[in-house]
Amino acid sequence: MIEFELTEDHKALVQTVREFAQKEVAPFIKEWDEKQHFERSVLDKMAALNLLGVCIPEEYGGAGFDYISLGLVCEELEAVDTFMRVVMSVHTGLNSLSLYTWGTEEQKQKYLVPQAKGEKLATYGLTEPGAGSDVIGARSTARRDGWAQSGACCVEVKRSASGRRGIGIVRGERWDSPLFTSPDVPDP
Repeated sequence: MIEFELTEDHKALVQTVREFAQKEVAPFIKEWDEKQHFERSVLDKMAALNLLGVCIPEEYGGAGFDYISLGLVCEELEAVDTFMRVVMSVHTGLNSLSLYTWGTEEQKQKYLVPQAKGEKLATYGLTEPGAGSDVIGARSTARRDGWAQSGACCVEVKRSASGRRGIGIVRGERWDSPLFTSPDVPDP
């Protein structure tokens, strides 16, 4: 039989995140929103609680919890403000877990470890004229001499030798080399 009860570790994590969000986010979020202000110190505090790498294995700087824990952290952050949950979802769910799953060992050491520890923040941006944030609708292309950025912000679309398109994730510190690329994506 499948157990649907939270473990004691899960319950403790929920309480920790709930208290953190009520103390460190709830009293200030309206002001931050009104000023369009990003308060980086909140992420430093999340890092001190091992939240930014909650489901990343300890060997890569994370807390070593399970994926349910990531969901619980996101749920508690969402209860206070969507912004904080989105930051968590993108940093950990979209980026760090992608590195953990598909990155090379070198990439994991260079990017995943500092992300899990909260030393670096992973973000995501994608927009193109005519496509907005529709990844499949992106029309960016690659040149033989390197990556062309013709509208996409952080995610580039490239054509393979077979003529099929793929998505490449580009590091923010350098725009000229992809971190890793997806398998080919067929044209719409």
